[in-house]
Amino acid sequence: MGSRKTDPAEVARQGAEAVRELNHQTLNAKTMSAPEISATVRGLLDLVDRLPQALEQLAGHLERELAAGRVRMEDGRDPAGPVDQALAGLRRAAALTAPENHTDYGDPAGELSEALHDAGSWLFNMGAPWSDDETEDGER
Repeated sequence: MGSRKTDPAEVARQGAEAVRELNHQTLNAKTMSAPEISATVRGLLDLVDRLPQALEQLAGHLERELAAGRVRMEDGRDPAGPVDQALAGLRRAAALTAPENHTDYGDPAGELSEALHDAGSWLFNMGAPWSDDETEDGER
């Protein structure tokens, strides 16, 4: 990425917007070649595989903010319980998306990375048909 500083919340919003744009691009595409599909799945695989780290890092920040006394609840109650609940949710989301944990959870979300890896193991070996004037070696 560039040298422009962006806060984490903005980066997450940009990621969501990028997925929305991907949805539009794939919906409106007349055709997509196997290499285009492969490259798209590679990008999605990278996204999914990086989610656990981001979620764990957010949980770590929340823990440190609570320990430093910098979390408050709008209704004035002690934030410890709600923070524990939020941490549990973040850590569960991280575990569900972590490839090494896919067999530990029956939830289909936990198998997302494995499913993309499975698809990728086939897609990453696909190409488009050779053009009429091109050989298998790529020569014309």
